Amino acid sequence: MFLAKLLLLCTACVLVIGNPEPFGGFTKLEGQALIDAQQLLNTALAKMDSGDGPHYRLLRVVEAYSRVVEGTSYKFTAVLIDENDVQKICQVDILNRILNLPMVVTVKCPNEAELTKQQSA
Repeated sequence: MFLAKLLLLCTACVLVIGNPEPFGGFTKLEGQALIDAQQLLNTALAKMDSGDGPHYRLLRVVEAYSRVVEGTSYKFTAVLIDENDVQKICQVDILNRILNLPMVVTVKCPNEAELTKQQSA
């Protein structure tokens, strides 16, 4: 009985420590996947900038995660530069949907209202 409890405890520890996924199933992006995601983020910010805003440029990505949903969902923590050249650490979520559905971009910066925009594919 003791051995069974010990085995169960060890299995639970391996599952918890083994490969935790933050944000409920999101995977941290690295290497080429991170580069591709940064390009998508730059494209989304450029489309916002050419419209009615917000007007941000990407300085750098702090971290990025993705998961497959009805396309690919991305979560970025990024340093953005606004139209006044002020740097802000913001959360940017992008839902890049399939079947030519509009891409949904949400930007959350400190002390600013959350903004969600749809962009053509």
